[in-house]
Amino acid sequence: CGGGLCAQSPVKVGLKIGANYTNPSGADFSDWSSDGTVRTGVGLTAGAFVKVNLPLTWLFVEAEALYSTYKQRVDPKEGNTVYKVKSEKVEFPVHVGIRLLKLIEVYAGPSFNYLSSSHTNHDDVNLMDARHGVKVAGDVGARVIQKFSIDARYQFPFSGDKSFLENMGNTVQFKANPSMLTVSLGYSFL
Repeated sequence: CGGGLCAQSPVKVGLKIGANYTNPSGADFSDWSSDGTVRTGVGLTAGAFVKVNLPLTWLFVEAEALYSTYKQRVDPKEGNTVYKVKSEKVEFPVHVGIRLLKLIEVYAGPSFNYLSSSHTNHDDVNLMDARHGVKVAGDVGARVIQKFSIDARYQFPFSGDKSFLENMGNTVQFKANPSMLTVSLGYSFL
């Protein structure tokens, strides 16, 4: 550092952890003996990121590797049984963004999601799952940055794949890859 000026590295590497909230829209109880609801639960998102600030601009490119769990609750109106579905996925978002006012960043880009597993809390139901495999979603988000960052992101799926929960001839359909709001705390150590 000469004359009090230090060159900042254009590459940032860090970790993040946060909570996610799914939007279980698109539930279809038409093949169930009664109506009902699909409710959401709070899940966990954690992983690592690499961000490259482009020279002489306020633009950046960022890639992340994240592990997420999320929950949905299928609640038919008849009976007292509530079916809890817990799912896991690995996400690989790639964002392009812009820094505003040196403290705020906004970004957007695709997220490549590998939906790895789902299970339910009842042995008497079949979970016929369209979740498994690679799905593409879109991400939009904003964050307040310093050494620590606070990030809010909305992920919306491009496919309308459905999962099915079946119990004694009754079937309910719900979104396999639901929209998700994630709030996370990140730390850049490089």
